[in-house]
Amino acid sequence: MLEEIRKAGVVVEEIVLAPFSMDDIHQLVVDSLHCELHRAEPLAQLIYAKTGGNPFFAIQFLTELAEEGLLAFDSVAAAWTWDLPRITCQGIY
Repeated sequence: MLEEIRKAGVVVEEIVLAPFSMDDIHQLVVDSLHCELHRAEPLAQLIYAKTGGNPFFAIQFLTELAEEGLLAFDSVAAAWTWDLPRITCQGIY
């Protein structure tokens, strides 16, 4: 499809993303869920293992967790919560 677009005379600029490191995924979780480093670590490790550090898949994985109700905001605690054993058992990725 990209080749067809190029043949039509459209300038296509490609951006190649390297995989996130474990530290990058850890920071993504901390920043996205506004939680402390130590709390984010188990979830970050799981996301890294499931996505191989692929930036697109890591973000999609977090989004799917929220859509599936496996990642939710607890308004009473004013914090994001997740059930790591349930997430681990899910067939996502």
